[in-house]
Amino acid sequence: MAFGPSAGRRVAAAAALAASAFVLGGCFDVQYDITLKNDGGGTIATRVIFSKEMSQMAGKGEVKRTSSAILKNGKAVTETSRIEDGRLIEEQTIDFQHLSDVTLPNGSIEVVDAGRSLLGVDTSHIRLTFAKKGGGPGAKPLENNAETRKIVAEIFAGHFFTVAMHVPCTVESASSFVQGGTTVAPMIDKSFIHGSTVHWQIPMAALADTTGAHHADLEVTCWSWMGIPAGKTKS
Repeated sequence: MAFGPSAGRRVAAAAALAASAFVLGGCFDVQYDITLKNDGGGTIATRVIFSKEMSQMAGKGEVKRTSSAILKNGKAVTETSRIEDGRLIEEQTIDFQHLSDVTLPNGSIEVVDAGRSLLGVDTSHIRLTFAKKGGGPGAKPLENNAETRKIVAEIFAGHFFTVAMHVPCTVESASSFVQGGTTVAPMIDKSFIHGSTVHWQIPMAALADTTGAHHADLEVTCWSWMGIPAGKTKS
């Protein structure tokens, strides 16, 4: 059977992804947790939870324990690594006084003061931007075909990139994550007294899809009597 150039590329992509599936052995989950306070400070934390197969490989030195690298400007980062229920869990946490004190190498967090309403409450707009897996300048996008989509789905099946944003205000609206055929609506838990938490549970397969933009934005608009000081992380 003869293959044309397009078919050859599809087969090559499928073979590469199949090899990745064998090496990853079940993949991992990532949790990204952001807490903002009324005084402009807060906490950023990441947690990487490796599958049992990958955890065993890491214990044998066959998988490099990669840092989630949430900070690159020399400030104190609390790092922990532990085994729980046979799975390797790596965490990084940083407390900050101002968003501008933080450098995020793979994205940004920005708070914009949208001004006060007629009722006197202050409205804040918060945007989290992060690079999608495999994205960035020079990245070669995967072909958007049935074979590639199927293998990507098999590699990352059951694994998620979960974002939690805790804000000292009442959420008015929050954007959905949209990529290709995947749409993830936010889950919002809000309180007039204790503030709000917004969750997005994004399938890893959606982040592996590089046929679209190389980054994604998650946005929240909320209001409070005190507001959140405007600021932005460095990149």
